[in-house]
Amino acid sequence: MSKPQDITRRLVLLGITDDTKQNISTFFPTFTAEIDGIIKKFYAHILSFPEGKEIFSGIDIRGSLERRQKEHWIRLFSCRFDAQYTSSAIRVGQAHFEKKIAPYLYLAGYNFFHCELIQLISKTYAKSIGLPSMLSGITRLITLDMDLALSAYTREYWKRAPFDLDVGDR
Repeated sequence: MSKPQDITRRLVLLGITDDTKQNISTFFPTFTAEIDGIIKKFYAHILSFPEGKEIFSGIDIRGSLERRQKEHWIRLFSCRFDAQYTSSAIRVGQAHFEKKIAPYLYLAGYNFFHCELIQLISKTYAKSIGLPSMLSGITRLITLDMDLALSAYTREYWKRAPFDLDVGDR
């Protein structure tokens, strides 16, 4: 993303409005209380697969990786779509490319978090008429994050395609 208006266009395209941000701000305290547990469940899940074991071999998951994961999700759910957030999302995509993490694994990670958050919101707001808005709000945010990160991943791939066509098909 080279221009500040790019994020604005993406927000409009994905339907991330002031109402979306308000709904997410209502959910934010619950989200922050549960994110550590979701992250731990995610790593337990991904490490149950050979690809996950290979990717994270020799990496301190419990330390800086969990912390960085948490910081990124909190930045996303803070709904401050500023240069700090967009730079972070782009760096995530670039890092996944550099580590040769196949897109299907990357999407599986987003799917895991999305499903966990759907369950959390559904339990928390089961009797609320705002439940559909909450669910669509998290879907919009997660889609934005995937878009930014996977766009960066794709840009890195195409920059190097003539030289490195074997990108992490684990």
